[in-house]
Amino acid sequence: MSAKHRPTFLILFALVSALSLSCSTTGKRTAEDLVNRGKGEITRGDFDGAMADFTKAIKLNPKDAAAYEGYGGVKAIKGDLDGAIADFSKAVQLNPKDAGAHFDRGVAEMDKGDWDSAIADYTKAIGLNPKYANAYTNRGVAKDNKGDLDGAIADFSKAIQLNPQDVIAYISRGFIKKAKGDLAGADEDLAQATKLQGR
Repeated sequence: MSAKHRPTFLILFALVSALSLSCSTTGKRTAEDLVNRGKGEITRGDFDGAMADFTKAIKLNPKDAAAYEGYGGVKAIKGDLDGAIADFSKAVQLNPKDAGAHFDRGVAEMDKGDWDSAIADYTKAIGLNPKYANAYTNRGVAKDNKGDLDGAIADFSKAIQLNPQDVIAYISRGFIKKAKGDLAGADEDLAQATKLQGR
């Protein structure tokens, strides 16, 4: 596995962890109910059903940032990166303090190869949530792709500090260390990644 990868799957992870669960006590579905149902549909792989529910949620509440974030996530998974970025941007506009929306937009920007925009979004996400390990990992990947190897190593190291189970950070840091001639450090990181994957 190369450090230069495009972790679109992290959008799914971020959506599943970021969208909160709630239940309506009335018989009528609210925008929040629809967002939550859309989240469940994403986890089951029913992306068309999720898009339909996020669309209904937006019609019910055009200021529901979570609905735009969910809609953008499905678009990204389906390969509509420009549409995804537009929806994540709307979510950021509606809720600028949502670190997850910045993160998700960063993932879509990375998938387009727009490393500078991705780095800016991950930096914003980290500013909003300094313990956002996945944002450090992804920012490290973006920095690696821009040739900022020292900056990438620093981000992977911070990600590992926050989440010692981060296999991607160990692998990515290991490959960069190898490229820089630190073979012992590379072997150590890759061995740890292998150990974590074997659990």
